Amino acid sequence: MIYVDKISCNSVMRSVDSNGNSSFYCFRVGFIDSLAVAKATDKKSLDAGKYYLYDMQKDWVALVNGDSSMPVFYQPRQRLENHRHEGILVFEVPRDKEPDSLVYADSYSSWGTQMIIINSNKK
Repeated sequence: MIYVDKISCNSVMRSVDSNGNSSFYCFRVGFIDSLAVAKATDKKSLDAGKYYLYDMQKDWVALVNGDSSMPVFYQPRQRLENHRHEGILVFEVPRDKEPDSLVYADSYSSWGTQMIIINSNKK
């Protein structure tokens, strides 16, 4: 299962862009693998941990009025369960805009490409 929640950026940032040309949007993203029963020392589990810590954020894109925006920051969260990986993605977008969708194109496992609609009320 993949989940995405929009959250306040105050949890990972102290201030916003000082020149006023952009704003930031933060999303808590998580992955739960119900089949993951491997021990934390297994090579597959270690490889997955490295992916979620260092490379997963490179697989995300925010779509803003047809333009794409890569995350500018990723803050992994402490793992409390071996089968759950979670972190906060921060996207910088032009002022007075907000992401329409988030796209995740998995480069590690079998999640494939997922599109999460953020703003379905666009006209």
